[in-house]
Formats: sequence, structure tokens, C-alpha cells
Amino acid sequence: MKYFHRTQLAPDQVIARANAFFGPRLAPTEETPRRRRFSGSVGQIGVSVQAEGHYTVVTIETNQPG
Repeated sequence: MKYFHRTQLAPDQVIARANAFFGPRLAPTEETPRRRRFSGSVGQIGVSVQAEGHYTVVTIETNQPG
């Protein structure tokens, strides 16, 4: 399942917030400047960011439906 969101936050801020939110709950499995992937007993989640003009596109991917 993929979700998309646009935000005015900078890509680095989005990644920092993803680390703060998911880091204590799930184990990090991939860390690049524009992508984080976390895994745990409840599944996997990936967060990637891309700057586009005056906003940042955030893509969230999970292996859990719904």
C-alpha cells in the first residue's frame, strides 16, 4: 500500500520526524539521505521524500493493507 502527501516541511525535517515517530517503535533497516525503512513484528514501513518546487512529496509504503 502506498500513500502520498505534500508538505511545506523540508525533506530533512520529514526524515527527522519519521525517525522520531517510527524509530522507538520499529527497528531501522535502511537509512539513506532521502529514505528510511523500518521493520517490526507488525510489518514494514518505508518513508521517502522528494523536493518538488516549494514543497516536499512524502511517500509512505507499507506491506500491511488498509
